Amino acid sequence: TAIENSNNNIQINSISPANIDTPMIRKKYNGELRDYSNVYYTKNCGTVLDVYSVVKMLENNNFMTGNDIKLDGGITDLFKM
Repeated sequence: TAIENSNNNIQINSISPANIDTPMIRKKYNGELRDYSNVYYTKNCGTVLDVYSVVKMLENNNFMTGNDIKLDGGITDLFKM
């Protein structure tokens, strides 16, 4: 865990993505991408570049540890209401 590894300069974080536009997701929908405009606040699913940008942020940050980053177009906010 993050606390157990803090003395070793190891940061523990995770990314929890929702649907990401990948070949696997497109295959699920016969090569197309389903309409996410009524699913996510962002009106679309995530991209590989979205995930990569979070990975780069974590890679360049030496202070964040013990966090899960929800990369889900805001859908978890629906469950907080």
